[in-house]
Amino acid sequence: MNISPLRFLTWSAIALSPLGFASAALAAPGSFVVPTVPINAPTSAGGAFPYSRSPGAAVVIPMPNSSPLPRYPTPYPTGTSSGKLPPLPNRITPTPIPQPSILNGKLAYRVVVNGADAARVSAVVPGAFRTLVNGQSVVQAGVFREQGKATELQQILNRNNLQAMILPVQANEVPSKPVPSTSPSLNPTLTPLPIPKSGITVVIDPGHGGGDPGAIGIGGLQEKEITLSVSQQVVALLKQKGVNAVLTRSGDQEVELAPRVDFAEQANADVFVSIHANSFTASRTDVSGIETYYSSSDGLSLARTIQTNLLQELGARDRGVKQANFYVIKYTDMPAALVEIGFVTGAEDAARLASATGRTKIAQAIARAILQYVQS
Repeated sequence: MNISPLRFLTWSAIALSPLGFASAALAAPGSFVVPTVPINAPTSAGGAFPYSRSPGAAVVIPMPNSSPLPRYPTPYPTGTSSGKLPPLPNRITPTPIPQPSILNGKLAYRVVVNGADAARVSAVVPGAFRTLVNGQSVVQAGVFREQGKATELQQILNRNNLQAMILPVQANEVPSKPVPSTSPSLNPTLTPLPIPKSGITVVIDPGHGGGDPGAIGIGGLQEKEITLSVSQQVVALLKQKGVNAVLTRSGDQEVELAPRVDFAEQANADVFVSIHANSFTASRTDVSGIETYYSSSDGLSLARTIQTNLLQELGARDRGVKQANFYVIKYTDMPAALVEIGFVTGAEDAARLASATGRTKIAQAIARAILQYVQS
């Protein structure tokens, strides 16, 4: 195309004038404006441009097609059709943590202890029994519909140095106590209390009292409180069988040794039994067991009968029947025995001595022993 010199000069003047800054607005559709710096690029003919552009000038470069460039780079994958978003990736839903489901609204809270502590748990909760949870041997101490009650039992067991756990489970998944087998039990159920001879008087002597607490053990267990509780139950059981049973102290009062002996003599007692609790070094919680003492030969049979019944009823450790010169059994004229019903410092015994159930079992064994003795 032939361009006249006059037309060429006119176009050049427009391009180099301030109007050149507005050329972006005048660019044809399908073109864009590129700001430039001075250049002397070679032409296709090998020469130089006949002029140089000053900074700020612009060149309108035609695009090969009419599609406008996007204002920003597209965030979508290549090939995405205009106006459509790519499908969202599949959302990964986290697997919920399994929670115990409620079957028909019945949720049970099972209190369990390590299976190795079976004897100690049974001393606190006589109905406890062994079972398996996830292949592990445990002792089931109780099952409750209310979590609060399960927590109460857990706290009782923990106070007795038993690490109890609460396992929420469906009520129909909780094993019931197994049916007893025909094999001999370690703790056989003893026969009912025998009927004594008429006219029998028995004096029961709760050790210590008042300002004399006796031994103090695990969890603050006090001998004076344990012995009074057990002695009161022994007297009640004997009275139910028609025995004239009395206590050397009926409350938390301190009674010297001599008045205890005098009381038994004045009552013309046929049998005298003094009840105590043992103790050892606080660091030796492994020391537990039952032992019964006598002084004279007429008390030996009574002591043996008491020891045998306690071991059968409790399944406790046997520390034997021993002779000793304790004041209250040495100076009494009737058959007398002094029984140490367990160690307040021993893990096994303390759990039993702190439990109302454990104390009742101790009292039943002593009462049975006395009734057996007076029948012999």
